[in-house]
Amino acid sequence: MRLSSLSLSFLVLFSSPVFLSSASADTSPPLKRVMLSSAGVGYFEYETDVEGPTTLTLSIPRDQIDDVLKSMTIDGANGGAVSVRMPDNEPLEKGFRDFLFTPASLESPARLLSELRGAEVSIEGPRSIKGKLMSVEAETVALDDKGGTQNRYRVSLITDEGLKQAILQDVQSLRFEDEKLRNQINQALTLTAAAQESGPRQLDIVLSGKGKRQVKIGYVASTPIWKVAYRAQLGKDDRAHLQGWAILENTSGRDWKDVELTLLSGNPIAFRQPLYQSYYVNRPVVPVETLNQQLPVIDSGELDGRMGQGRYNRLVRTEEKQLQLNSGQFMAAPAALAARDEAAEEREIKETWTSQAAPQAEAIENQSQIVLKLPELQTIASGQSMMTPIIDRDIPAVRHTLLNNNKPIVAVEIANQSTTGLPPGAITFYDGVGDTTYLGDGQIGALPVGEKRLVGFASDLNVRIIRDAPTTKDLYSASVKNGVVQIKNSVRQTTTYRMKSSAKEKRIVVLDIPRRANETLVEPNADASGISLIQNGYRIRHPLDAGKEETLNIVTESVKLESLSFEQMQSIDRNSLDFYMKTIIHNGSMDDGTKKIFSQIANMRQPSIDADEAIASLQDSREVIISEQQRLRENLAQVPNGSDLQKRYLKQMEQQEDKMSSLLSQIEAEKDKKAKADVALKVWLNSN
Repeated sequence: MRLSSLSLSFLVLFSSPVFLSSASADTSPPLKRVMLSSAGVGYFEYETDVEGPTTLTLSIPRDQIDDVLKSMTIDGANGGAVSVRMPDNEPLEKGFRDFLFTPASLESPARLLSELRGAEVSIEGPRSIKGKLMSVEAETVALDDKGGTQNRYRVSLITDEGLKQAILQDVQSLRFEDEKLRNQINQALTLTAAAQESGPRQLDIVLSGKGKRQVKIGYVASTPIWKVAYRAQLGKDDRAHLQGWAILENTSGRDWKDVELTLLSGNPIAFRQPLYQSYYVNRPVVPVETLNQQLPVIDSGELDGRMGQGRYNRLVRTEEKQLQLNSGQFMAAPAALAARDEAAEEREIKETWTSQAAPQAEAIENQSQIVLKLPELQTIASGQSMMTPIIDRDIPAVRHTLLNNNKPIVAVEIANQSTTGLPPGAITFYDGVGDTTYLGDGQIGALPVGEKRLVGFASDLNVRIIRDAPTTKDLYSASVKNGVVQIKNSVRQTTTYRMKSSAKEKRIVVLDIPRRANETLVEPNADASGISLIQNGYRIRHPLDAGKEETLNIVTESVKLESLSFEQMQSIDRNSLDFYMKTIIHNGSMDDGTKKIFSQIANMRQPSIDADEAIASLQDSREVIISEQQRLRENLAQVPNGSDLQKRYLKQMEQQEDKMSSLLSQIEAEKDKKAKADVALKVWLNSN
């Protein structure tokens, strides 16, 4: 049974029957084109005919103003000037800058009166009072018979008769006598109400062109991402019938009536920027420079023609203080406001099925995205969702067994042989042989033209795969070329897969093997059929006959190359030589030729190392003699000439000189041994 006869072409509208909302009553130009991107933005284009100078009006939701300011395009101005005007968005505090009170003052009458001390008011109530506000004080009084308390405010006024008071809660009316102050309060309340309004903003687009012409106005704004859901009905001969459906929502606050609808699948760079917000640069404050004040000088006469030093210092400090300037610092503009998170809306789904043929979307692929243009004009009321077919065709689809997280799953390899890529989305699989049967769900990423993807959808109950723990073996090989030893360290890792099939047909088992840096596939050969490269690994296809049990060894190799020159060998001491001998020769796996090279290097370096150690020991003895001679010289300087003690010290000095001469001869002999050993090693290196 064909999937197309099950999922017939239809338009699905969610959350309400198909009718246009009251949004259709707005006075904006007709909306003609909508492009929805998988990046979470949409392009909206309005089109209308005008003549002469014209002003067009757009009603834009407040949370989309920043996007409109960033992206609006106007086509058809016909050489005339264009301007876009809208209400200001300055902070409420800036609107209060010329008032005698702040926005917080309007939170309560008591707070407003407290900030307007000195204002003249008239009070009507139990008693009429007219005077200037002095204070507003909170007080708590006990209720007569109820046992509770009451908070109230006592207003104090200074009148011609003196201080008078009234309880604010008992006042029937209170009037500010200053008309200017009354106007400020009215303006403040108007500004506060406007700031709390979250409705749309009206944009007036002023065109001064001439003649009849068509005007197009477009902009990009945030929209819900549109989704793709596929249905794949697996048939015979490695084929499947694929249907793709787009799911989208109209949350723009405006009805889409007979619009050209296009869907874009890609990953463009899209961001928001708060352009509707005012920014100011904090400039440094530089005080006005003034001349030093001149004071009359009273001559006190001369005192030896000199000025007292203390008085001079005080004068200098005073002048320095007068010349100091305060410098401010520039501050960066505020950071862009983070975009608000919008709560997801749950919708009740209502599907309306029709039986007409499913028209496919016109698909065009460019460098950065797939463009799917729906073939018919679409009508979607504000607040509704739609599901519409965009793909309906047969595709190659070969079943495999894919090892995923050490579990065999049934997967289908889908090939895209069309002229455009396929957007990413979920796939529901059905068995199309005989009665339609649900098989499972899968997920596919973006599928470019000419490529294939494996999509798993269910566990394979007829194939068992056991992956043994990998084993690692180091292999060393060395060669001598141009006087340098080239060392190759190969690390081979072997992983064994044991597979058993109880299926009645032959299966292709697909193994995805991760690949580390500088690692190659040794077994099976990377150039063999059924081997392909994937991102960060290899994909191996292995045929598994029906009812058979097989073993597959996967061998990978990573290689590290090192070189060892004659100069580098000079830094190999006895400990390093022992490490090479134990770690590489005794523990590593290598051929006889490599062992011979390392053994020869060790044997030829041994005399040089022995000489270095002997020289170091002789140098230590020499330092001891030098220290002893210094002590004897210091003692000789303290004893009388010709004394027995002087003769004793001189004899010891002579003995020390004899030892020093012997040590120097031994050091030269060891240096000669080292030089001969180094020459022999260098000759051997250059002769290979």
